[in-house]
Amino acid sequence: MASSAQPRWLDDPVVTIGGPLVHRISARAKRIGRALSKWHRRARTPRTRRATNRFPRLAGTRDRAIATRVRHRTDQRPPGVHSAAVALGVCRRRGIRRASRPLAEDVGHPRKAVVRRERGVIAKGSPAIGVVAEKKMNGIYLGRLAEGDPLQGYLQHDIQPKLSSVSGNSHYRVFRLNGSNDVYLYEDRNTGTRVIGKFFLSSRKTNAARAVARLTREFDNLDMMREHGLAGYPHHVVRPLGRNYSMNALLVTEYCDGQLLSEVILGAIQSGDHGKLYDKLTALAYFLAGFHNRTALGVGVEFNEDCDYLDRLTDQLLQTGAIGPGDSSELSWLRDQWRGQPRMWEDHKVMVHGDATPDNFMFGNGLEVTTFDLERAKRADRVFDTGRIAGELKHFFMRATGNADSAEPFIGHFLWEYACHFPNRDSAFQAISGRTPFYMGVTLLRIARNGWVEPDHRHRLIGEAKVCLRAF
Repeated sequence: MASSAQPRWLDDPVVTIGGPLVHRISARAKRIGRALSKWHRRARTPRTRRATNRFPRLAGTRDRAIATRVRHRTDQRPPGVHSAAVALGVCRRRGIRRASRPLAEDVGHPRKAVVRRERGVIAKGSPAIGVVAEKKMNGIYLGRLAEGDPLQGYLQHDIQPKLSSVSGNSHYRVFRLNGSNDVYLYEDRNTGTRVIGKFFLSSRKTNAARAVARLTREFDNLDMMREHGLAGYPHHVVRPLGRNYSMNALLVTEYCDGQLLSEVILGAIQSGDHGKLYDKLTALAYFLAGFHNRTALGVGVEFNEDCDYLDRLTDQLLQTGAIGPGDSSELSWLRDQWRGQPRMWEDHKVMVHGDATPDNFMFGNGLEVTTFDLERAKRADRVFDTGRIAGELKHFFMRATGNADSAEPFIGHFLWEYACHFPNRDSAFQAISGRTPFYMGVTLLRIARNGWVEPDHRHRLIGEAKVCLRAF
């Protein structure tokens, strides 16, 4: 039951240079870097080749060059939801919750959650389209939002006017989008306007105070990064359209369209055609460099925070029996070795995405990148993000191929492309790759704690995490 304080219805630009290279990553990555020009001639189109090889290395100059080339494209984009680069809210690999029998109360407003099917009305509490599995826009179609639902009025009168597509009598189709929160897509049948609704308070997440804090944090982070210039082509943070604390802590954002990084990775693994993955990692490196450099502070990183996070992961794995006391002691010893490395304290804080997983980045044409889910954005070491991407790449390829080294060419390429956005690419690469193994190890442990991970793969993840952490 909710507390008395709750609404009544709730009851129902700087990189430090220095540091040794990482033996398992950097040597191979430098060979890849030297061979990039040859690879570009073989595998890339002339237009993409120009975008990655002929721009100056200084980030500011590169930004101006890109802005000049695409100004005519952004000027021609129509206003509103269709101006976004790529899509938010598609099915996520982690935390997938199957909706074989979704309940009507899961859709829209919890007090008057009545969903209309194409034929008839589903009453509150009854199975909503239990046998319907229409997958559209990477979601599962649930039905229509009832006209009397308060959420219907909020979307029509508060959200749609911001998109310049007001409908006199809106009827919203509802799609469930799997994710760590309750995420839905709402489509106005009259105008085709689509928005994303993310509920921070649900039957699975019942802490109202925490839900309010998380909603506020994500809304403010989205606004902040857009104010730093990440709105439009080629780098886009989804536009927050509204927040309503009385509707299960609801965040509404624009809908975009594109392809998830996770889909690109899986496509490369399955087809064996790696050209697109290399291209999109180049685009992602450019995006993250801009994300970080625009928010750099003259304040040193606090590496103890990352050590504390490693401790929490270790405790979780120990409690679930994934590791034993000996593993826990080794991880604690490795943590102390990294804590004593001066290079882990030398960089300056930047704003990091905080949850830089392949399900939180989407791609359009060329260098177009969109991100969302900034709930965990914070000030930290830039390698917090790049190391997580590296760790996720290793996980994807290791899970698919059983080979822990199969992702190294892509990791090296990604870090090498990220380093090109600094005055001295070689020195920046050396500094970044020197800190990467720690964050890769943490990422692998983070993945290993999930219940959906197969026991054999969890064992490989923990073993590879130790290998990374031993590279201090």
